[in-house]
Amino acid sequence: MRTDHQHSVSMSARTYRDAKWAVKSPSFFSVAGLAPPSPDWFDEVWSKRTSSSWEDSQHDYRFRLGRYFESLWHDVLSDHRVFPLVESNLTLQGDGRTLGELDLLVGSKQLEHWELAVKLYLCVGDQEDPCHWIGPSLRDRLGIKRDHLSQHQLAHTKDPVIGAWLAERYGQPVSRIRAIIKGWGFYPYDDWSSGVKPPQFLNPMHLRGWWMTRKEFDSRFQSGGHHVRVLTKPFWLSPISGEDLPLTQSLLALDQSEANEPKAQLVALLTPSGNEHSRGFIVSDEWLKQAQALGSPTS
Repeated sequence: MRTDHQHSVSMSARTYRDAKWAVKSPSFFSVAGLAPPSPDWFDEVWSKRTSSSWEDSQHDYRFRLGRYFESLWHDVLSDHRVFPLVESNLTLQGDGRTLGELDLLVGSKQLEHWELAVKLYLCVGDQEDPCHWIGPSLRDRLGIKRDHLSQHQLAHTKDPVIGAWLAERYGQPVSRIRAIIKGWGFYPYDDWSSGVKPPQFLNPMHLRGWWMTRKEFDSRFQSGGHHVRVLTKPFWLSPISGEDLPLTQSLLALDQSEANEPKAQLVALLTPSGNEHSRGFIVSDEWLKQAQALGSPTS
């Protein structure tokens, strides 16, 4: 039986690894001219703090994955020399009305605006079409997210009204804008295993996983000899290791009643030592049907 202390230490180690992942993992996609800062800028964070000292009490895993991702960055920037956190989730005001929100304002000598996002998308059609990349909840498409990010979120501080309001509030204008977009792209299993070339709009080095239907998964992996763990939040970011296993669930026998539900379950295939070999989504037939409909030209 695990004690509360053991659980706390393990989750502190987990959030430490997730924070490193948030900084060091490759971008999922890039926005021209708005590159994230080099991971080398954050070496001081890892040298000053160990995993055992990383507090996880402020990281509430019950909230959306994006909020967890943001909280990791807040922790990383809390006492950074060059990029100290100035403001987070700042509501923008101008002309007596609310104009939007900024994820982060950072900087000691110069003020920078950073937008953060962590995304997981499954390719369910033409991989060169960003609208065929669908989020596991069926509420998000990569094409829509990319357009909203570039046309709205990253454009806020370019607006003269907002720029003037920020300069008056902080005593200096925003000097630079950065987009920090991390995540995973999931390909049909055969494409993933063959190392298919990624689409041009994604970073060639982006993290990759696979997806398959329940029936495909049963035929490939349920015959025995494969270690599979269900990945619930917050295990959707960095790869899991052996010390995470007590905090994850084994894959139970599939409930056939779920076949008619639009469900996508993230799982990890493990090595014999308990470390993650690969990860992917097991999707129901109904999920795939709805996802492909979302990616159609009429959606």
